Amino acid sequence: MNSANKKIKKKFFRPENLLIIFGTLLIVIPLIIIFTNNNNNNEKPTNANSNQTANETKPIPKYQLNIHLDFIDNLIFSRYDVNLTLGEETTMLSHGKNKDLTYFLVAGNYTIDFSKVDDATINYQEQIQIQNDTNITYRITCHNDRIKVEKIAYEEVNAQNPTKAKIQLGFDQLTYWSKNYKEVKNKLEEKGFTNIETKATYDLTLYGLENYTFNEDITKIKVNGTTDYSADNIFDHDVKIVIYYHARDIDDPSRLTPPYDTESAQNLNYEVVVQAFKTAGFTNIEAKESSGSGESYTVSSIRISSLPADKTATYKADEKVTIFYYEPN
Repeated sequence: MNSANKKIKKKFFRPENLLIIFGTLLIVIPLIIIFTNNNNNNEKPTNANSNQTANETKPIPKYQLNIHLDFIDNLIFSRYDVNLTLGEETTMLSHGKNKDLTYFLVAGNYTIDFSKVDDATINYQEQIQIQNDTNITYRITCHNDRIKVEKIAYEEVNAQNPTKAKIQLGFDQLTYWSKNYKEVKNKLEEKGFTNIETKATYDLTLYGLENYTFNEDITKIKVNGTTDYSADNIFDHDVKIVIYYHARDIDDPSRLTPPYDTESAQNLNYEVVVQAFKTAGFTNIEAKESSGSGESYTVSSIRISSLPADKTATYKADEKVTIFYYEPN
């Protein structure tokens, strides 16, 4: 056995056999390395993407809040400064000095605290909701025992969808009562409201003094179909606003022009004239016999609301039209 083993070892370690073994290793080892690297490379992106997805956090959007402060300057009493606190930030407002502040906030509900600098028990708190870029104007007035804060302007702008802007109304029923409707319409458009309609009420009579005094003055304003609103209400910029105003009855486009007056109807059969007034749209027509010399059944005169008919004037459809004609001979 030992002799046989010696023969095998001698045969195995021959130079030509060692060269074959060495050459095989030179080919196989690089192939093993390449195959291993490829497997690692294929696995790394999956692991990297998985880790990246797990570690990624979506950024929380912040909205810009602009506050303009109109600080009323008291001449003698209650001339104290005010601290404005929003979140962790406090800003001192010098008495009588207007100021503009800007904040960047995540969506949510916030409290704005206005307090006297040396006495925090004298304060006022305002609750606001931030869900878009927002502009607010406050008027501050200091009193001995309180701070009066009025929100006099509010605008909410959706940067992603500007058509969804919200605006503080800024007026109530008394604010613009008896003001000229054209001026008020322009003011509301300047504030940003885009859906404004005007409606005339033709209630000023032809001969009344109010014809000149109240013409085009506002009688009421409806917002979103109602008159029940206040100045601090906030609406979408395209809320329906209807302005009603006084107008002269002679300007009513529904008024009618008479087809005849007395002169133009002379010698015409009264029935022809009656039909012409009906065709023109008049609804309250009466024919009456009249004494006098003239051809039977021809028109002698025409009166509207007891006055001589005027072809250059206009009348309401239901005004009384009386056509007089000559009685039969």
